[in-house]
This record gives sequence, structure tokens and C-alpha cells, in this order.
Amino acid sequence: MSRHLILIFLILMGACKAFADDTYMFNCKDSKVQGEIKYGVIGGYHFDFNDCSGRLSYDPLKKEIKSVQVQVKVDSIASNCPWCDRIVVSKRLLDAAQFPFIKYQANSSDQAESVNGIIDLHGVSKGLVSKFILNDKNPNRLYLKGEWAIKRKEFNIMWNPLLDHGGVLVGDTINVNWEVHANRMKTNG
Repeated sequence: MSRHLILIFLILMGACKAFADDTYMFNCKDSKVQGEIKYGVIGGYHFDFNDCSGRLSYDPLKKEIKSVQVQVKVDSIASNCPWCDRIVVSKRLLDAAQFPFIKYQANSSDQAESVNGIIDLHGVSKGLVSKFILNDKNPNRLYLKGEWAIKRKEFNIMWNPLLDHGGVLVGDTINVNWEVHANRMKTNG
């Protein structure tokens, strides 16, 4: 191969790298995964997950999320109501012993503000669209904020005793708010 062809090849390889999607990583030290569900005894159960991690691929030119992987450790749930936390991680609700993780994976994006993915919760996998707000002003750090509305009965999370005066103890929708601060991974070369 002549030197000119080698030089052109190297330039093209560098250009391809410059236009490749960037990979970003995050965890619950810098990010937040919080939720809320109606709970008859206390009005609303508000919680945080303290152990989560994730990876996303982002195309800075198109300003588009290409893929997302999130993993949340179920028994890392914490609130100001420890006895509620014990109920939530028990077999009555999330059963952390049998289903230790909540996982979300997405490989397609409709537009810059939503990603289509699959959530795996309590042994059931279902489609879930994640709508989010993205701030990418810092090329080394992405900020995303969004919400999931999860119908717990669709995931076989059924425990729900009746109250003495009527009504149910646990609401049907789990609202999960997340705020991700993801750092761009450095590439070798």
C-alpha cells in the first residue's frame, strides 16, 4: 500500500471515530431514582433506590439517545418508613429475594424526547416508553430527567388488602421519577 493510501485510511478512521456515538455511564451516587405510590395507611409511600447503574449511547450530532441500559437493585429501596420498605421488598410486593433487579433496556428512539424500551420487573417484561428532558451542554456529561408510570398489576404485583372502611391499601400506579447524571467514557486512542 502506498503512503498516500495509508494516510487516507488513517484520516478516514479518525473521521469515523469522531462521528461515532458516545457512551455514558451513571450510578446512584450521582443520579436519583425516586418513586411514589398511594398507600392507604400513610397517604403516599415515597422512596429512593440507592443502588442503580446504567449505560447509554448518545449521538451528539443528531442529539438522540441510541440505546439505554439501566439496572436498579430492588433491596436498595429506602424511605422514611422502614416497615414499609420491608413490606415492599418482601414476597408481598417486589420479592427482592426472587427478583433482585429491575432492568430497563432500550435500543430505539422515536425522537429526542422519548425512548422505546423493555422493563423487566418482578419477572415480567413489558414495553415502556421513557419520556425525558435532556441537557447535553457539557459534552462530557449528560443530564436526563424523566418519569415512568408503572401499572403494578401488569407485573403480577398483586398484594392489596382491603381497608376496614372500604377501599384498598396500595394504589395501582407506581410513579418513578429519575434524574440521571451520566459521564462520558473516555476512549482509548
